[in-house]
Amino acid sequence: MLTEQLPSKADFMALKADFKTLEGKFDALEPKVDGLRLTLNIVLALIGLLVALGLVEPVSKLLGP
Repeated sequence: MLTEQLPSKADFMALKADFKTLEGKFDALEPKVDGLRLTLNIVLALIGLLVALGLVEPVSKLLGP
């Protein structure tokens, strides 16, 4: 009865296949995340430049004391 509850080799092979599938999906997402990170860095740099040039008020001034 106890052996019926233990995972079989087939169970482990199915789990391994599932992990391979997930790994492939994460690998496909990596370039998209890198692209978003680059875009966010550019936007933040541009906002910083606008604040430094005095064209935009810093958030701290907009929120008040």
